[in-house]
Amino acid sequence: MINFSKTKISTVSARKEQIGIKRLIEVLALFILILISLNNANSQNRSQQSDCQWLITTPIESHRKMWGKKPIIKNESILPVAGFLTLGGLSFTVDKQFRNTSPNNEVWNNVTLAGGPIAQVGIPTLTATAGALTKNSEITQLGMRGMAAIGLNAFHTYSIKLLVGRRRPQDGIGLEGPNFFEHTSFVSGHTSGVFALATVASMHFDKPWVSIVSYSAASMVGVSRIMIDEHWFSDVVWGAAIGYLSGRMTVNAFENKRIKLFPCFGEQNGVGFSYRF
Repeated sequence: MINFSKTKISTVSARKEQIGIKRLIEVLALFILILISLNNANSQNRSQQSDCQWLITTPIESHRKMWGKKPIIKNESILPVAGFLTLGGLSFTVDKQFRNTSPNNEVWNNVTLAGGPIAQVGIPTLTATAGALTKNSEITQLGMRGMAAIGLNAFHTYSIKLLVGRRRPQDGIGLEGPNFFEHTSFVSGHTSGVFALATVASMHFDKPWVSIVSYSAASMVGVSRIMIDEHWFSDVVWGAAIGYLSGRMTVNAFENKRIKLFPCFGEQNGVGFSYRF
C-alpha cells in the first residue's frame, strides 16, 4: 500500500528546499553585484566637486573614497574569486552528502574553539600590542590590519546571517528570512573570520609558505564546523569567500593610506583611528 501522505510531505519539503536555495542564490548574487559595483567605482575618477558635497550626496562614492582607488578585486585575484564562486554555487547541491551526523569529536571541537571569536579578536590584538611594545612597525601594522579585517568581516557576515536566516543542520532544512539571533547558519562566522585573517597575513608577508600555512589553518576551522554539525558545507564555502574579500578590502584600504589604526598606551589604553580625506 502506498503512503500518499508521506509522499506528499516529502514532495512539499523538496519543493521548499529548492525555493530556499534559489532565494539564497539571489541574495548572494545581489551581494556580489554590490561588491563588483564598488570595485568598478574604485577604478573611476570622480567628478569635480567638494569633498563635503561628495560625502553627503553620494554614499556609494564615499565608500569608494574610504577604500581608495585600488580595486578590491585585482587581476591576480580573479582566479581565486572565480573558484570561490564556482565552488560556492556547486556547494548547495552536496550539503546533505557532506553533513556529519555523528558530531561528537573532541578534536574538531578544539579546532573550532581555536578559530572562534575570542581567538579571532585576540590574535590580531596581541600582535598589534606586541609590535607597539617592541616598536616593530611591521608587526604593529599586521595586527592593526587583522583587527580592521575582523571588524569589516563581522559586518559582512552578520548582515548576511540576519538577512538569510538559514537553519543549522540539526534544525532541518529551510530559510526563515530576516530575523535576529535565530537560524544564523549561513554564512559560517568562524570560517569567514579566520579566512579574513589568513588573507591579511598572506597579503602582508607576500610569501608562499605564509599563504599555505594561513589558508590551511583557516580551512581546518571550516572543516571543523561541518564535522561538529554546526554548519552546512555551503555555509563554510561562502564563509571562506566572504572572509577572503573582507581581508582584501582591508589590506587595500591600508595600502591606499587613507585609513590608519594605531595602539594608544598611557592613562587611556585603546586603539587610535586616523582617516585622511
